[in-house]
Amino acid sequence: MDFNLEQAKDLINHATNKDCFDYIIQLANITTPIILIFITWGIFIKTPKQNKIIVINKKELEMLYKALKTFMFFQMPLTYTSQIKKENIKIN
Repeated sequence: MDFNLEQAKDLINHATNKDCFDYIIQLANITTPIILIFITWGIFIKTPKQNKIIVINKKELEMLYKALKTFMFFQMPLTYTSQIKKENIKIN
């Protein structure tokens, strides 16, 4: 099998010709890390904000529990005294 200079040139030209597909692959190789960097950056920016919101919600929930506990603490004696008054009225 003879391999001459013309066949070598054709082989080199064929190997170095670039189609649209080759450019798409190169573009994808460049853009993928850039997109991942932006996604990672967005996650690092959003995470502290979400943690801050969670902490605020926890504090608000604790305040609501405290308010409910205080309400129940004052409401129970009032209910008890109103029950006694109703029973006294019924008896008399």
